[in-house]
Amino acid sequence: MLHRISVSIIALLFAYSFAFAEDTHKVSIEIPTPCHKVDKIDGNKVYLKSSDKQCIQVISRTYIDIHKEITSVYTYVDGAMWKEQKVMPVEDSVMAVKTDIKKFMPNPEDLERVRQFESLKRQEHIENAKKYEHLKDNVNIDKVQDVALPQNKKQTTKIDIAALQNEKQKYIFYLFSKSIPNIAVESVFNQSKKLDINFYGVLRGIDKERVVLEKVKGIKGFEEITVKVNPLIFKAVGAQMVPAIVYAYCPPPAMFRTADCEWKYVVYGDISLLGALEVMGRHDSEAQRLYEELLNAF
Repeated sequence: MLHRISVSIIALLFAYSFAFAEDTHKVSIEIPTPCHKVDKIDGNKVYLKSSDKQCIQVISRTYIDIHKEITSVYTYVDGAMWKEQKVMPVEDSVMAVKTDIKKFMPNPEDLERVRQFESLKRQEHIENAKKYEHLKDNVNIDKVQDVALPQNKKQTTKIDIAALQNEKQKYIFYLFSKSIPNIAVESVFNQSKKLDINFYGVLRGIDKERVVLEKVKGIKGFEEITVKVNPLIFKAVGAQMVPAIVYAYCPPPAMFRTADCEWKYVVYGDISLLGALEVMGRHDSEAQRLYEELLNAF
């Protein structure tokens, strides 16, 4: 009797698993970086985990198995709400890629016309060049170079991208949330406008009801301040509470990556930007200079 019950339970579990598998399908969703991994899925909530390794800061996609009736999901990064997004069935995403590729595939007839045109132009250029070939014997290249370039810059220079990345700039990040009073946020934002420095307001994530977005819109002068949603900055400095004012050295804005920043100081609590710089200035001469610059601006 006991054996029959065990067999029945196993059969029931197998049938349930099979039925659940039939009700799910594979879809693709956006993730903040290629290094983020899916930790767990709970209904229409997808929980992602950050990676400790350095990763390019670019939106990527990953695949998940989810119930067929779910058309959108709430995505969380390290427990904080990132965003709500529509899911895309794998077959649709593959078809979209194929369609996009076809749009940019050249017409064979057009390619042949281009080849013919290039052939004619090449021959025309060769004939024209022959007319002036005798002039090269009368040209003094050294004299031309002396006129074109200063004596100390006769060698061609190239932009060294690696050098630009190493030339880090000063940044101040103001970490806040929807629970911080508007008057406190406005005070820090307004003081930051008096400094010649890269300044950003930073949110850990966006809540389900998007209350934090409405809060930002209600802050006076927010249009002049860049507010980023970047949980990686919170993680990099180990911020467990807000508000917090962070002082760091990072690559220029066009090359900004959280992983490339040198995090110097973090001041927690409801404090003005001037007060935070005063505290940091006790340990850092550059922060002291910024404190004096801001103090003199009032």
